[in-house]
Amino acid sequence: MTSAPSHPLGRFYAALGHATHSALGVLWIDVGRFSLTSVPYADTVEATQEDVDALLWQSGKLAAVFPTPLATGVESTAFWVRGREYGRQSLQRQFFQHVRRGAKECEVRSIDWATLRMKGRACTIDTMQRRGILSSPTIQATGWERMCEAGAAVAGLEAWGCFHGDDLLAYLISWSQGETCEALIMHRAEAAGPLRATNLLLYEFTRLICQRPELESVSMGRDWLPTHLSIARFKSHAGYQAEPIRVAVVLHPAVRRVLGHASTRAALALLRQLTGHRSAAIDNLEILEAAAVTQVPSRSADLLHGPHARRR
Repeated sequence: MTSAPSHPLGRFYAALGHATHSALGVLWIDVGRFSLTSVPYADTVEATQEDVDALLWQSGKLAAVFPTPLATGVESTAFWVRGREYGRQSLQRQFFQHVRRGAKECEVRSIDWATLRMKGRACTIDTMQRRGILSSPTIQATGWERMCEAGAAVAGLEAWGCFHGDDLLAYLISWSQGETCEALIMHRAEAAGPLRATNLLLYEFTRLICQRPELESVSMGRDWLPTHLSIARFKSHAGYQAEPIRVAVVLHPAVRRVLGHASTRAALALLRQLTGHRSAAIDNLEILEAAAVTQVPSRSADLLHGPHARRR
C-alpha cells in the first residue's frame, strides 16, 4: 500500500480521539481496541489483500471492517433517503408522534462551529457518560475546542442543533461531498429525552438536506458488527430505507490463521454462551465469523488471471 494523502476528515476524527489512517480513498478509524472501520461509513472500498494487510501492519489493529462492492463478506444494510419527497409521511407512526412532540417546544437549525463550541459540550459529556467512554478528549474543555476548530476547517462538514430556547439539547454533524450527505455523529443531553429532541433533530436535518438542490441523497451510515438493533430501528423509523450491502472483514496477517480457524470461533461462541454475553472481548465473534467468509482478491491473483496475464 503506497502512502495516501491525508483524508479531509482525518484531523477532525483525530480530535475526537481516534487513531486515523488515510488509505484506499477513505479514512480508517479505530473502533475499540482491536478493529479499524472505514469512513464515510456507507462508502464501498475497493481493496486488494495486500492493501488491507499493509493497513493492518501500519495500524497494529487485528481487523479491518469495510463495505465492499464484491460478493463476499456478510450481508448488512446501509440507511438512505433518496429523492425529495421526504416528509412526515415518511415516518413510522410513533416516530411521527415524537417529532410532533418535539416541534411544540424545540427548533432545529444549522449552526456555526462557534455556536457548537459554546453550547454543545454538555451534550457530548452526557453522551460519553452514557456510553462509558470517559477517556474521550472532547469531554475536556481544551479537547472540545480542538474538535470544533478541526471541524470548522473541513469543507462540507456541518453542525446542526436542536434548541429548547437558548439551550442546545442535541447536535448532529454531517459531511456533504458530491451529491451525497452523510450524518456522522449525533449526541444529546439528558434533558433531550422527554422533549424527543433527537427525533426532531434527525427529521428536520433530513428534511432540510433533501431540499438542497445540489444533494441527491442523505445517509445514516451502515449497520454495525455486531448489529445494534435499537439504532437500526431508530433510523428505519425515521424514514431511512435499509439498502443491502456487503461488509468485508480482513484479519491481520500475523493472527489470521489462528483467529480465523473454525475451532477458535467455536471456542469463543461457547465461551460467550457460558458467560451470558458478559465478556467484551468475545463480542468480536461476529467480526471473526465475517472474516471467515471474506475473500479479498490479491494482486498476484490479478496478475495471474487478469485479461493481460501471461499465458503458460
